[in-house]
Parts: sequence; structure tokens; C-alpha cells
Amino acid sequence: MRLLDRLLGKEERGRTLSHSELDKWINQESERLESILVEKSKSAVVDVFEARGKVRESILSLENQPIGESPGRLKSIIQTSKPEFIKAMLGTLEEIEAEEGNYDSIASLRRKLPEILERMAKITVSHGRYIPYAQGEAFNEIQREFKKLIDAQKRLNNAFMQAGGMESLEAVKEAKIEFEKTVEGEKAQDKEIRNLNKSIKELEEKLAMSQSELIKSRQDKDLHELIKKMAKEAQKLESIKTRVYETLTPIGRALRKYQHVAISEKRLSKDEEVTLEGLIENPVNQFLSGRDISTIMQDLKKAMVEGKVEVKNMEKTDRMLQDIEEKLTKQLIIDHQRMLEDKRNDEELLAKSEAVLKNKRLEDLIEQAKNTLEKRINEQKSLEKKRIELKEHAIEARKQLEERLKVFNITLT
Repeated sequence: MRLLDRLLGKEERGRTLSHSELDKWINQESERLESILVEKSKSAVVDVFEARGKVRESILSLENQPIGESPGRLKSIIQTSKPEFIKAMLGTLEEIEAEEGNYDSIASLRRKLPEILERMAKITVSHGRYIPYAQGEAFNEIQREFKKLIDAQKRLNNAFMQAGGMESLEAVKEAKIEFEKTVEGEKAQDKEIRNLNKSIKELEEKLAMSQSELIKSRQDKDLHELIKKMAKEAQKLESIKTRVYETLTPIGRALRKYQHVAISEKRLSKDEEVTLEGLIENPVNQFLSGRDISTIMQDLKKAMVEGKVEVKNMEKTDRMLQDIEEKLTKQLIIDHQRMLEDKRNDEELLAKSEAVLKNKRLEDLIEQAKNTLEKRINEQKSLEKKRIELKEHAIEARKQLEERLKVFNITLT
């Protein structure tokens, strides 16, 4: 048909429109099609209102007629349902309205009329079911006029269908709205990504600055000296623990044998038994706690001489006991306790140090910045993915718009 139109010179030459010109064309085309549809549907609209009036007259006529003779219970039912039928039908008829010559009003009537007629049909079944038994002729008159109203509705619908064009234009409008929505979505997404990229850059700069400041802060001279001093103290403390461990551990087997003898013969006081248990389980901590171990060592030697504690090499065990006496002195315990006190004082000083507090603040700031940065980067990946999806949606929406415009022989640039 389109080819024949072109051969006969009837078909309108194709037009090319930019997106910015589309609104103006849509408005002009709407006005043109609305004018045609108003003219084409004029007689059908008149038929609708004529039929509405006739239905109303026949309902009012029914209202004025008496019910007549009917079986007792049926008459009672009709007396109840008839007023409800009349009221519901007249109320529904009032919804059939339209402004003459106004496209929007007529289009609205066309859209809502099928639903109104469907409700009227249901009212006829629900409230008007028994009326024909008493007032058959009057009820049949309503049915005849109602059928005319249905026919008028069909003519109105046909007038719209024959005029054509408006549905296609509505499809263009919907496609245009969908396309613009995706374009706006893309713009909003791009703006969000730009803001996010800016936020990421600022975070990276802040992180780099904080890390640089932390490096400088850690180079604070007083802080450096204090840390060096604490490191030396820690080495000395470790050295004492090592000396105690290496001195007491070799005698451990002999102490376990002695423990059985000491407990069974009650050679030690309860407090000394606890000390002995500690020497066997944790010799370093037990000795450095300051408990006196001299009585235990002397009685161990005595038990060995008595033959109650057997050892493989008596001479070697004697040297071990001699080492304990010479190396693990009370002075060593005093020195250890003094070093522990110095360590605690230095730790307090370190904790209160402005440089340390600053370092802590910077470390917290860096950790927070890293976490936020990671979160922002994940958001960035998610937004990039959404942007790709929106881009694809926008391309598809434009294709749909171009397809709808082909009906009107229009190409979108």
C-alpha cells in the first residue's frame, strides 16, 4: 500500500526530526488527530447520550409503575430489590458524561464506557433478577434501550479505530518518555560516578598525606630514644629469664623425684610444697616471683646424700645445685623487679607521649581512610556496571522510539 501511495504521489515525503523538535511535532500531530477524531466520533457521541437518555426514561417509567400481583414472598423480594436496582442504575448512568467537541473528554468516555456498561449488566442480574416476573414489559423496555446504549458504545469505539493514528502517536509518546527516562538515568549515574571518583581521589590524597605524616612522626627524636631504651630493657629482662631457665631446668627431674619424698615424709611446710610445685611446673616465674627456694635446694641435696633421691650423676647434680646458689641470687630477683618497674614507667610515659598519641590518631585515620576507600571503590565498580546496563537500555529505548516513528514516516536524528 505504501509503495502504491508513493507511485501515485499520495504518500507524504519522509521527515527528519531532531529529538528537540519531537515535542513540537507530537503536539501538532496530537492537535491534528484530535480534531479528526472529534469530528469522526461526533455522531457516535450523540448516539451514546441519546441511548443514555432513553435508558434513564425507561428506568423512571419502571419506578412509577406498581408491582402488581405476585406470589407473597416474590413480591416482598421485588419490593426490596426494585428500589436498589433503580438507584444503582441511575447512579451508574450519571457517570456517562463528556464535553462536546473536547477530545480528552470524549477519549475518557470511550475508555470508561465498557466498564460502566459491564457494571450496569451486573446490576441487572443482581438487583433486577426478579423484576421481570412482576413488571416484565417495563423491564424488557429497559433491556432494549440498554442494548442500544451498548451499540452506541461500539460505534464510538469504531469511530476511534477507523480514524486511527492516535494509538500510534500514544506509542510514540510512551517510547519517548521511556527513552528520556533512560537518558536522564545515564546523566544521573554519570554525575554520581564523577562525584564518587572525586571522593576516591580526595581519600587517596588524604591517605597519602596521613601516611607521610605518620612516617615523620615516628622519626621524633625523644620518642626514638625512649623506644631504644625500652628495647634494651626488654633484652635485659629476657636475658634474666633465660639465665633462670637454663639454671633451673636441668634440675627438674631431680625435683620431681624429691617432690614424692618431701610430701610423703612431710619434709617441707605447706607453703614450701607450693613453691616446689611451682618450680617444677614453671621454674622461671616461680623463682622471679621472689619466693625463697634455698630451703628446698638444701633439703634436696640432703635427700640425695641420704639416698632417698637417686640421680645418675651425683657430682653433676651437685654442680647444678652450686650454680643455682651462685647464679640465682636474691639480687637477681631485685634487679628483675627493678627492671619491670622501669618497664612499666616507660610504658606509661610512652602511652602519654604526644608523639605516640599523634601516631595512634594517624594510624586510626589511615585505617578508617583505607576502609572508606575500599568501600568507595566497590561502589564505583557497582555504578560502572549499572551505567553499562543503562547505556544498553537507552540504546534499546531509542530503537523502540525510532520504530514507533516509522509509522509516521519520520526519522530521528
